[in-house]
Amino acid sequence: LAAGATLVVDTASTASTEQDGWVQVLSTGTVAGYDNYRLSTDNGFREVFLPLQGAGAKTLLVPFDHTDGYVTGIAIANTSTVNGTVGVTIRDDSGNLILTTTASVPTQGHKSFLLSTDYPATAGIRGTIEFDGSALGGIGALGVRAGANHEIAAVVPVVK
Repeated sequence: LAAGATLVVDTASTASTEQDGWVQVLSTGTVAGYDNYRLSTDNGFREVFLPLQGAGAKTLLVPFDHTDGYVTGIAIANTSTVNGTVGVTIRDDSGNLILTTTASVPTQGHKSFLLSTDYPATAGIRGTIEFDGSALGGIGALGVRAGANHEIAAVVPVVK
């Protein structure tokens, strides 16, 4: 890829079911860009852009807001060759601890989930979920907030 150039990778599918996966960008130089996620609906499509991020963060904090019928989907990537677990800490919007647990993320793989399904205590509230990937040597994560009317918004993790 030449300096200042753009590369588009389209993973569009005609499958009628959800698909999940992840993309790892390897480069000998600095690369910046965005992930564009598109949701097809009966009335067209909705899309959201998330910035590419390095997968070397030790701890990431992802906000969520599950009020008014919204839910948050989250994906965590493990680009290392270490198979292991990520620490998970969930707090409400007042900072009160709701849950501390772990999640398994495969070597050079990812785990994606709907937050309120995997962690029902988050349903109907606002808060944060913190991922500690120091045991893996670093992680990457992203989130997408979705509403009942197919609204979607990017949820960008904060590196802690």
